[in-house]
This record gives sequence, C-alpha cells and structure tokens, in this order.
Amino acid sequence: MQEYIEEIAKSSRAALPEFEKRKTLSFEDVKEYIKHFAGEIKLKNTEHSEVRKNKDGTFIIFLNENLSEEERIKSALHELGHVFLHWESVPGVDEEGLALNDADIIDLKEVSATYFVRAFLMPKFLFLQSVFESTYHNICNYKKISQDFKVDEYNVISRGKDLNLWE
Repeated sequence: MQEYIEEIAKSSRAALPEFEKRKTLSFEDVKEYIKHFAGEIKLKNTEHSEVRKNKDGTFIIFLNENLSEEERIKSALHELGHVFLHWESVPGVDEEGLALNDADIIDLKEVSATYFVRAFLMPKFLFLQSVFESTYHNICNYKKISQDFKVDEYNVISRGKDLNLWE
C-alpha cells in the first residue's frame, strides 16, 4: 500500500511541474493545486476538516477557518489524500458523514491519507537529499529537515520511518 501511495503522491505532485522540485508549498499553492484537480477549499467554522464530492465529479474541502497556515496545508492535503485514495467512499455534499460502520476501515483510510500528506509534502527524492545534507557523523539533524520542508519534527521522523531510514 505504501508504494502505491508514494506513486500517487509523486505523480499527482508532478501534475504541476512548478511544484515538483520545491521543498515547501504555501496554502495558496495548495489551493491552486487542488483547483487543478477540480476541487476547491472553503474555510468555515467547523470542528473537523472534511471533503465532500459534488454530483458533477468536483469536490469541496472544508477546513476550520481558525487553523494556522501549516495546519491548513496538512489538513487540505489529508482530505485530498481521501479524494485520490478513497473517492468511492467520499460522501456527497448533501449526505451525512462516512457511512462506514467498520472502525478498522475508517482507521486504515485515515492512516493512508496521513501517509499521503507526508509523501506529498516530503517527496522521497527531495527528502533523501535533505537527509543526506543534514547528516553529520551518522547523526541526522531532524530540525534542519523540518525547516527545509516547513513541517514539524514529528513528521520528519515519521517520514524517515515510512522510508525505512530509521526505526
């Protein structure tokens, strides 16, 4: 499953060549990117982020208007992960939330969407390059990598684990 998500993140990011080699993306970049795939982002007073599909095949990502830019980026990409990985279970705009009763399936979908965020924000090639540039005497500087990609250190460590670079 991880290889599949890696490929989806890589090929979807490559759809807009101006983003492919960049280490950081702004929220405006993410909005433009989502628009490219027939989606839009709406900010509203909501507790959780969610994605809904329209009958015409487009989709809307609803984000909490109080999120920081970094959290908006991660939340928007997480919801986009659901679009790319689980389109069939994305509810319609006028439907209730997920109609699944199986918590394990929901958890797997959430984990895979979160993996997509890391793979998208820290593409394998750029991440490996950053790890190489940030490692001295076999000690990796996670903080430098987190600054390179504008993500927190937890996500850097998780991405390294995703790629089997460390335990």
